[in-house]
Amino acid sequence: MKGRSFFCLYFVFALCAAAADEGLSENEDLPAAQSGFGAALILGEPMGFSAKLWISPDFSLDAGAGWSMYRRAEEDIRTVGAPYFYIEYLRHFYDVVKAESGKFVYFIGLGAETALDKEIYFGARIPFGMTYMFQNDPFDIFLELAPSVVFRPNITSDIGACAGLRYWF
Repeated sequence: MKGRSFFCLYFVFALCAAAADEGLSENEDLPAAQSGFGAALILGEPMGFSAKLWISPDFSLDAGAGWSMYRRAEEDIRTVGAPYFYIEYLRHFYDVVKAESGKFVYFIGLGAETALDKEIYFGARIPFGMTYMFQNDPFDIFLELAPSVVFRPNITSDIGACAGLRYWF
């Protein structure tokens, strides 16, 4: 029940943040905003690759594919991990912490996840984290936590944590 309450509160927060578009768009001078599309190597849970597309200065779509080391098939001790996929809609917040060069950008979002094991796992994820965008280089580094509610095959909760390095094309 706690997971549902948290999810509902998060959903309200995300709607309020999306409605409060108050000119936080301060990334136009960074290579990430100029290119609009980047690819990343992610390490952690899951481990794999990510692609990010800016759809406005404050919002982006992020999708990933990789390997989750989380043991899903409890009855088979030899089965560890599964292919894992996610997609998320992210809201970005600038200058919460000032940087001498580049920008620290915080984000929060809402997404979906699936893992393919003996059964198909499906859930909703609530990613949040921080990115450091370099001023003159087409790279950024990021940290992300993503609590989730798994709906299938049974209702449970999960959490992912990863770090990554993204190149902007």
